[in-house]
Amino acid sequence: MPTCIHCNGTLEPGYLLDRDGRYRPRQQRWVAGVVDDSVLGALFQRSAMQNIGDTLPVTTYRCTTCGWLDSFARPAD
Repeated sequence: MPTCIHCNGTLEPGYLLDRDGRYRPRQQRWVAGVVDDSVLGALFQRSAMQNIGDTLPVTTYRCTTCGWLDSFARPAD
């Protein structure tokens, strides 16, 4: 079991809850690049998010002692 880098407490795995456009719960995903806040950029990013193969699920570990969060985007094994 991994340990916290701040207090050496135990880390438990989990994920940060996100919501899609229909307010369904989803696990956050990592996408390469930077966010484009323009209208066209938002449309492109929405279509890119449809292609789940270009993203990685984000696993977040929480320290059971101090509450510190560490997030990792690891490819599936």
